[in-house]
Amino acid sequence: MTAVRALTLKTDDGLALEAELAESEPAYIACAARGMINLSQIFSDLGEIESATTWAQSCVNGWKELLRETSDDAYKSELENSLRALAVVFMKSARWSEALTVLQEALNIREGLKSASIDDSLKATQIVQNMILCQFHLGRHAEAANASAQIILAYKTAAVQNRDEHLPDLAVALGNHSNYLGDCGRDQEALEAADEAVKLHIELVTRHRDAFLKKLADGHFNRGRTQIRLHKLEAALDDTRAARVYYEELQAASSRRFPTAIAKCLHNEGTIQAQLDNPEKAVEALQAAVDEYRQAMPSDPDIVGPEISKCVDALRDARRKMNSDSDVIALRLEIVAAYRELYAEKPGYWDIGLASSLSDLAGDLAGLGRHEEALPVRQECVSIYQKLDVKTPDRYQGELTGHLLVLTKNYLAIGKGREAADAARSCLENLSKWLPGMNKEEMVQALIEEHKSQFGSLGGDADSVLSEFRVLSSKFLSEAVAGPRRSTDGYSQS
Repeated sequence: MTAVRALTLKTDDGLALEAELAESEPAYIACAARGMINLSQIFSDLGEIESATTWAQSCVNGWKELLRETSDDAYKSELENSLRALAVVFMKSARWSEALTVLQEALNIREGLKSASIDDSLKATQIVQNMILCQFHLGRHAEAANASAQIILAYKTAAVQNRDEHLPDLAVALGNHSNYLGDCGRDQEALEAADEAVKLHIELVTRHRDAFLKKLADGHFNRGRTQIRLHKLEAALDDTRAARVYYEELQAASSRRFPTAIAKCLHNEGTIQAQLDNPEKAVEALQAAVDEYRQAMPSDPDIVGPEISKCVDALRDARRKMNSDSDVIALRLEIVAAYRELYAEKPGYWDIGLASSLSDLAGDLAGLGRHEEALPVRQECVSIYQKLDVKTPDRYQGELTGHLLVLTKNYLAIGKGREAADAARSCLENLSKWLPGMNKEEMVQALIEEHKSQFGSLGGDADSVLSEFRVLSSKFLSEAVAGPRRSTDGYSQS
């Protein structure tokens, strides 16, 4: 048998871990391979992903070495498990394509070993579930939806033999399938899967309410989102309210808190009411959502930050229908203050959150005609992106250019032509570097249309720069390639 080479790894502390596999009996090689996968798990738990990957790959190589001389099914099963472990390590480091390749290899082995037993079928299903996660992150939504259909079939088959054991997994699989169908625009099919999932969750809740009520609440919320996409707003409102009632029941019955889930329900209720032209009810629900988001912000800022910003957008629009939007500025100031606290605790991590909250505040101030107050807020936002652009060139050029465009507009609105020219010159520099990757044409067009008269009346250098800015902006409008857009439907999607 060909020898497996000695492998030495060192941790940051300088500790050496060695596995020496000389030519020996297969049983010894197998024992060493099992040790390698244990080491991989230890390193993975410690967050040392590179070392975890090396050990997992070595384990895979060991089993493959053994299988070159034998076709023992036990070794094949060990190789399958090692491949799955390697895939998990790849997934932890977002190496989705490599993980998918490894999982496909594991699935091929499992299907070669698979008997007619339900257990073997479900083992293959576990591999497919991770493959779906990789496909989702790779944007291969149609493949993920098709693969999730296979999982449903496997659990339905299992449920025929043992309904009590497999019904919970089937209900979850149907909910996931609904989401994957929605991701690729198959909304009617998504609604059918969501309907079936909710029915099964209701059956489970009638048997064990405490164990399955959270899943039923999730099912109603997800079905409500699907109905929103299909413009079935009354039905969506019923589902979203049902989800909120269940989350509130769960919260009242235990020490667990569900402010984020409750806030998302109220957020969507308010947005639906606005679309149904019920601004008073919309304001009531959206204000309650903001209050819940405030509670959740300290413990869940990554998720809550973007959601509360969208919610305040919806609340502002609903209040404008009632001719009352002054309180929105106070809410924006609260969000900015929250991000400042987070930024003070962890500088560098919350730059984008703080900049986004400042941008929202500046935009609302400008929308109310309070351009003088908006100016320093917008300047601070631009300053953050300028610092980020220095740290990581090219990564934030699009955002920086967009905010410079709005800053130019802000200067023009208060008659500061020289400052507007300087901001426009910075826009020129960024636009000329990165024309194809931006999607700011609407901002550019709005700037040009709203201030056509000012572009030609500032005189001197300002006139020259702004004239050049208009020409290059027009060129950009014809050449820009549309990139991803922030969702503007106002709903909570998580």
